[in-house]
Amino acid sequence: MNEETEDAFETRDVIATAPDAPPPPFKPSPTIHSEMEARWSEPDVFAKTGMRGLDAMLHGGLRRGECVALAGSAGHGKSSLAIQLALEAARSGGVAIYCTAEMAPDEILARATAREMFSLADPSGTGWAVGFGEVLRGHHLEGRTITSDTVQTEVLQRYIDAREVLHRDVYPHFIVRPLAGGATIANVADLVAAVRAALSFTGLVVLVIDPLQRLFASEMGARSGKALEAVNANETERVSAVVGELKALADSQNLAAVFTSDTTKASASGVSVGDGLELRGSYQLAHLATVILTMRTDIDAQQLAKRTEGLAGALDEDTIRRSAPTWLRTRSDAGKLGARYALLHCAKNRNGPPASFAMGFVPGAGLFVEGEESTPSTSPSKAKTKTPKTKAPTIAVHLSAMDSKRVADEIIANTKTEPVEESDTP
Repeated sequence: MNEETEDAFETRDVIATAPDAPPPPFKPSPTIHSEMEARWSEPDVFAKTGMRGLDAMLHGGLRRGECVALAGSAGHGKSSLAIQLALEAARSGGVAIYCTAEMAPDEILARATAREMFSLADPSGTGWAVGFGEVLRGHHLEGRTITSDTVQTEVLQRYIDAREVLHRDVYPHFIVRPLAGGATIANVADLVAAVRAALSFTGLVVLVIDPLQRLFASEMGARSGKALEAVNANETERVSAVVGELKALADSQNLAAVFTSDTTKASASGVSVGDGLELRGSYQLAHLATVILTMRTDIDAQQLAKRTEGLAGALDEDTIRRSAPTWLRTRSDAGKLGARYALLHCAKNRNGPPASFAMGFVPGAGLFVEGEESTPSTSPSKAKTKTPKTKAPTIAVHLSAMDSKRVADEIIANTKTEPVEESDTP
């Protein structure tokens, strides 16, 4: 080694590099807190339900990670409300996927059409009443059902107008899919991914499952083979697994889930003294749902008030009447389509206290509609006492504007709606 090489070697710095410390197996709480604060400045993304009372309880509408249960006994409008929520989500610029195990797709669309036709009818209520059964079978187009040429022409034009509105404003983002026997949440997740890809859509998806109890648990980890068969053979274990999978899907994907559920026999018969949390199949159903709405309807407001006495936020007869549109008692076509009062009791709400609000329900048109007073009540009310009005929070909506022909804007006089902030989200 010569002198020059030796000097270079002797003066070379040797730096010992310590190995990188492994990342902690958890996210530090200060980091989580900072991420929460950073989200405050982001646009508040939700799908409006089209009902002021429900939007107020949900702080704007249906949000990512929500699991909203629509519970009640048969015939009280669970499916009608689920369809209406999906239609409004699609109309407001989101994507709605309606998974049904009990109705054919054309029946779902017949209900959507009848609802739109009712909104386009003469507000006097003297026009021909067209229910979704007539739309499904085409009876409104047959001479044996409508003998007057003038009336038949008017009904046909109303049908054409309704179809145009649906094709333009709803159907591009409204997907109906029957659930095959043995369907699982894994199958539903594949459907959501396929719809997103087909529509090139990355925004909020509103997923409706009607009813949840018809789904089966998916194969997952050790839950396979005979273990999976055992879970699916027991309704309680099966529903527990399904609702857990649904909540995980809603949390991991940009979607809000809405599902219908029957109540227990005791709750349906009135024997139970619970607050609407007795959902058929599993305690997990009530535990994992973020919002539980129990539904009750009656043609008599007084009887409906009596049936809901004792519930948190119960409403008196006068409040129920004023919460439905005034035409509910006067429109002939609404009466022919079974007009009645409806009370939605929010038995559970992770974002607020239990509450109730009322509205009108036209079963034949599959339509729920609010009157001049529709804000939720969070405490029991007394007869002759007016429920104080509360204003829904002002939130920046990251969705397109609602359609101008929405029922509440057409038929409720002097009702003012807040302007909706538009965005570039498809």
